[in-house]
Amino acid sequence: MESEQAVKLAQDLKLHFPESARLAVRMAMHTAYRDAGRMWDLTAGCDMQWFGFTVWKFAVHQIRSVIERDPNLGIRVVPSGVGAFRVALGPMVMSPYGCGYSVPSDPWTQFPNNDKGAGLLSDVNMYQLDIFPDIPGSPTALVLAHYGNPERGLEALYVKMPTESSNGRITRWGYVEEIAAIGERTYDVEPSFKETKFPAAAKIERPVTLPFRKPVTQEGSDSA
Repeated sequence: MESEQAVKLAQDLKLHFPESARLAVRMAMHTAYRDAGRMWDLTAGCDMQWFGFTVWKFAVHQIRSVIERDPNLGIRVVPSGVGAFRVALGPMVMSPYGCGYSVPSDPWTQFPNNDKGAGLLSDVNMYQLDIFPDIPGSPTALVLAHYGNPERGLEALYVKMPTESSNGRITRWGYVEEIAAIGERTYDVEPSFKETKFPAAAKIERPVTLPFRKPVTQEGSDSA
């Protein structure tokens, strides 16, 4: 991302995703990982596919809960039109996706293993898609990138802006900002953790026709 654009996005995040909201989201993700970790049981058939899906379900529930408890956070859930979970932060829209199992050595090189909803966020940024009717203009689409595992829970949290995708998967970040690098956490579970690839997410249909926003003339009338 160009320096000027990076500065603008950093300013927007500071304004619309302040420390109070970041702390609330961080605690929501921490709780989601904690609760999923407490349920982790290899003898019951738990695996990393189960863990990844459970964290996502719990994260959606926890983020919704903090938004409902505190409207002053400035975060709201918006319909995505494709069945994915999105929240609005001013002129930005953000969705949580797992990007790894531990604090990353280079967060710029790790991406969600998701070939539908995540890649669509990249399309929003590249092509200025208008798929969020509750947000005026073409929003900046962001990923709430979380890292963690069943043994230690949430280990890191970032905000990232996708700028390229291939076959529906994000392949490039244009902006990365750390929200939390937590490190090791210990819960009342002792799973035999084995690092594997993230499971593919549930299929989400991409729109057949991409809804490009029409340009507007200087006078404010619709162009031909």
